[in-house]
Amino acid sequence: MGNPGYLFYVILAGYFLFFTSCIQKQRTTFPEKSSIQILLHVSPDGSGNHFTKKNPGSLAGAREKIRTLNNTMSGHLVVSLHGGTYSLDSTFILGPEDSGNNGFSVIWQAAPGEVPVLSGGKTITGWSIYDNKKNIWKTNVGTLNFRQLYVNGQRALRARTPN
Repeated sequence: MGNPGYLFYVILAGYFLFFTSCIQKQRTTFPEKSSIQILLHVSPDGSGNHFTKKNPGSLAGAREKIRTLNNTMSGHLVVSLHGGTYSLDSTFILGPEDSGNNGFSVIWQAAPGEVPVLSGGKTITGWSIYDNKKNIWKTNVGTLNFRQLYVNGQRALRARTPN
């Protein structure tokens, strides 16, 4: 199973989303620069309200900024997600107030050449060997309920009964 320190579980029910470069590749047309009203840069460790490439904001901060601009759109609003893992404690919800208006779109996209990942995954700690010959590990997860388990980025089998 590998090093149990790298063991992650991912809650599938709305917490786990991938933004990869393939999303950007599937998009065949991009808005012309002249039709972009604002370009917001975000990163996993972004904060503040500058939303520049040098000082990116947060994912939630960009959503709030979009909501303030949506009713008066005079061009496309583009949110550029820089690479890394955006660790989420709750579902990141985009609703009608986060979409376009006045014939323009709100576009959430990976920054060129980067791979952002939105994840609700949690690190599970406290692992100990259960069966050395079969390389079976164990830990107490308490009341945590999860559907998927990842070890070093690869989906792994969870314990099941009868076993």
